[in-house]
Amino acid sequence: MRAKDTRQEILNAVVYSYVQNPQPIGSMQLKEAISADLSAATIRNYFRRLVEEGFLTQLHSSGGRIPTDLALKSYWISALDPDGVCAIDEEAIENAARAYGLYALLAAREPNRLLEVTKSPLGRILAAFEFGETALGANAAIERLLNEFCGYDISDLIEIARANRIDALYRALMEIELSRVRRYNAEALIAYARSFRVDFERLYNGAIALQMGAQLLFDSPLMIAAHKVTNSQKPALLVAFGMMNRNFLGFINHIKKEDQ
Repeated sequence: MRAKDTRQEILNAVVYSYVQNPQPIGSMQLKEAISADLSAATIRNYFRRLVEEGFLTQLHSSGGRIPTDLALKSYWISALDPDGVCAIDEEAIENAARAYGLYALLAAREPNRLLEVTKSPLGRILAAFEFGETALGANAAIERLLNEFCGYDISDLIEIARANRIDALYRALMEIELSRVRRYNAEALIAYARSFRVDFERLYNGAIALQMGAQLLFDSPLMIAAHKVTNSQKPALLVAFGMMNRNFLGFINHIKKEDQ
């Protein structure tokens, strides 16, 4: 095995071990975890190099190594596939989020088209969508816009309302979409908010799940992993938020449908 490959295997093994059990790992312990036939002394040499490169750190001179946020970020970029669609068991999300110390959101991504625009006897505008409806105050401009875009998806209408600063319409449409976002283990979000500066409102109300795609976002020591999934065969976006040293891959595997 080439030195570069050995280095990467050692680094991956340290990170994998750490996210499973956040404790420093020593050379003898790692020797049992990797496929390469290396002595403990050789592993320590790699440890020193990885410390110099900023991927590992040593809390105590006689202790093992732990991965830095740089190493964790590199690991998750290679280990997670946000665009790789998987079917999930929604009923397992709450327990999994608690087990892995993560806050999670599940946002429906199936189309939600505007079906009908009518007026109430009191003159309010009633907009009925495939999933949800809203009532707006009498406003001729909003009524014309909605009638013109009848049949369009709500995401298109939200963007039109946002771009043109039609605040009343934007808030009403966002309320419909936010009602389709489910939250799991909110206690974890509250705990993170006590220790770190986080965008609590967008995370708690689910707006972030509507406004982002499948991607990984890092703000050391926190991260967001947003994955394309299917829930009951319908497209959705699963968002997991927490410390970078949490086992995001374990969380995803925990909620996957067993027949995958």
